[in-house]
Amino acid sequence: RQFEALVGTAANFRDVRKSIETTHFIVMEGRYGERPAETIHTTRDWLNPERVSVDIPGYEDCNCGYCKTGARRRAARDGVEATEEEILEEYWSPKSEKGARTIPLRTERAVDITSRYFKTFGDTDVSYSTLYRRVKVAAMYTEGVDADRVTPQVLRATAASYWAWHGLNPSTLQALFGWKYIQTAAYYLNRTGAQISREMNRAMGSRFVLPVRYAEQPPTWSEMRSSD
Repeated sequence: RQFEALVGTAANFRDVRKSIETTHFIVMEGRYGERPAETIHTTRDWLNPERVSVDIPGYEDCNCGYCKTGARRRAARDGVEATEEEILEEYWSPKSEKGARTIPLRTERAVDITSRYFKTFGDTDVSYSTLYRRVKVAAMYTEGVDADRVTPQVLRATAASYWAWHGLNPSTLQALFGWKYIQTAAYYLNRTGAQISREMNRAMGSRFVLPVRYAEQPPTWSEMRSSD
């Protein structure tokens, strides 16, 4: 309920451009588990119309402020014998090798808002501060949501809990989120109790039923946006 309310707030921002941008951020992080760095580096080249997916590459040439900051921090670490310029040649890249992955867009909402986003902005650069600010503002104006607890990283964790409840096994959950260690997937499965519930139902010969029903096709941006 909180997540749907958050999407609804973003869909009804007075400024149409900010509305599309914010809704895209929230849906891709809160339902499809994009990392903040992935969200701000996404380009139209990542979209795969045949698979209806976002294909996150293992490397993307970039010289943005986010990557420069990351390069400076890495160059300052003990034992790193390389200049900032040399390290920057490796950016942008996922957090680990498993970060290069395909994210299927399984709802009309996701396909629609992604399409609107790139039609509106093209391949424009987005800063992390813009992403963070958009998410925070949406949370501030959403009743029942504690804005102090909502960040892009928290949205990604929300997506992990969502898919854990939907029955993804540990290896599939790991593949979807690009985690380096499968123990991270096990954490979410244990935290939600989803795997335990499924196994208990299997042992008792009953069909697993989700305690919370989710809409198969949630409302799209235009359906949630008020005409007023």
